[in-house]
Amino acid sequence: MRINIFYLIAGLLSLLLVATLWLLFVPPFYETDAYEPVRNLALIISALLIIVALIQIYLAVRRENTNSKGAP
Repeated sequence: MRINIFYLIAGLLSLLLVATLWLLFVPPFYETDAYEPVRNLALIISALLIIVALIQIYLAVRRENTNSKGAP
């Protein structure tokens, strides 16, 4: 099994974006009126970034199909 390092790095950086979102962006809004909408937006963005990271990690570790149609 070969690992595509570029997809793996992209997946890890996507997870780093999720951590940055929750550790650096959301906390300054705590105890303000804008906290609830910012937290909800952060949840949506986090869910999407986690899905992206899972797809990228899957692409990094999947086996390449060498028996494709039309190949000699």
